[in-house]
Amino acid sequence: GPQLAELLDWPQVTIARTLELDSAARTLTAERETDAGIDVVRAPLPAVVTAAEDLAPERFTTKAERLAAEAKPIATLGAAELGIDVATLGAAGSPTWVIDLEGVEEHRKRELIEAATPQLQVEALVERLLAHGLFGTWTVERPAPPPLPEPAAVPRVGARDVLVVVEQHAGVPRPVTFELLAKAAHLAAALHGRVTALIAGAGAADHAPQLAAHGAARVIAAEDDACLAGTESAAALLAEVMAAEQPGLVVIPATVWGRDVAPRVAARLGLGLTGECVDLTLDSEGRVLQHKPAFGGSVVALIASRTQPEMATVRPGMLAAAVPDATRRAELVRWHGRAVPDRVRVLSRGEAAEDAAALEVALHVIGIGKGLGAAEQLPVVQALADALDGALCATRDVTDVGWLPKQYQVGITGRAIAPRLYIAVALRGAFEHTVGVRRSGLIVAINRSPKAPIFKSADYGLVGDWAVLVPLLTDRLRAARAARR
Repeated sequence: GPQLAELLDWPQVTIARTLELDSAARTLTAERETDAGIDVVRAPLPAVVTAAEDLAPERFTTKAERLAAEAKPIATLGAAELGIDVATLGAAGSPTWVIDLEGVEEHRKRELIEAATPQLQVEALVERLLAHGLFGTWTVERPAPPPLPEPAAVPRVGARDVLVVVEQHAGVPRPVTFELLAKAAHLAAALHGRVTALIAGAGAADHAPQLAAHGAARVIAAEDDACLAGTESAAALLAEVMAAEQPGLVVIPATVWGRDVAPRVAARLGLGLTGECVDLTLDSEGRVLQHKPAFGGSVVALIASRTQPEMATVRPGMLAAAVPDATRRAELVRWHGRAVPDRVRVLSRGEAAEDAAALEVALHVIGIGKGLGAAEQLPVVQALADALDGALCATRDVTDVGWLPKQYQVGITGRAIAPRLYIAVALRGAFEHTVGVRRSGLIVAINRSPKAPIFKSADYGLVGDWAVLVPLLTDRLRAARAARR
């Protein structure tokens, strides 16, 4: 959507969950989903709009309508009719291509804890969790990509510097920033390049020491809130910096904001872009291989770009941040760019899911599925989260029916998280959800059916009624926590 909007030079509104058109004023008004909540925006027409999953109710055709459709004419236009060179289409015209596919293996214990009573099941589970360091020193590492060899010189034609685009929330860099800086530092060392962090907004330069501690050698600070007013102003800033700096690789968070800005910039500069990456590596030729999940996360596609700089958005929670080094210093560059007005105006900004942002850094997360039965049951699961000082998340089914806002959704079309302990309650475990929790340290599943797919992605499983097991687990964890104090 954003890429098409840039090519047409139209404004864009993404993830719209409502849409109203004013034909007289030639404007649209929409509610759009963000990582923090719901914004109400207005834009002039024509515009490009991408739809949220619940923009409108599903409509199912009747048999009579399907039969009538068979008789309707379908116009077919080929490249010749459109005056397009076929060499620019398909795989031949793509600026990126898939080099290889890698399988994804699950490394989980898959132990179903069986006992004579639910109380004994819970007791056995808590014993295992305490042995892993719950309420003490945690001993289970989050799964991470295979360790890279120590950086060595990699032959590469073209620019070698890595540019990391910083996204802020509530005036501070989001945690994904530090994950990207750690990866950028590793790649830049092999390329004999530098890591530059681009941060915008009032007081941007104040974050330079923190960005330096996490791996930035240079910090470009655009200290103007106008640079963050919307997608078009942010895209203009990034494109301007890229044109001046000529980096070899540009890395952007795969957040709602990053998914809006990166495609727009890629279209503006005629570059390839790989979205939703889970890792970035280098091959022997110095190409950046962009690891993108495919087929529901069962395989990872290794994608390379024919254009430079390579551009990629990376999902939060997929990479590990480096241990910060407060002695590091970065060159500070104050950027005075050209202000670009945004055609999309924010009428109101809603923080409907203030706690959802905690999912990015939460150590303990409780995930709920539609097997919970009703939204009225949420307090029972919230009590379990509170006993762990944890956060709640949900499957798409749960957010679709409105039990929790969309910002709590984890999976392919939601967030990716990496807590040290994830407890899945009454959820089936479809790959659309489990791909978002793969970097969890330990996964515990509670489900009534022993055949539920979630048990294949879990370390420990309790088969039984969640309504019985969860209150027992909550009480036992409270007691264990009190005893540790």
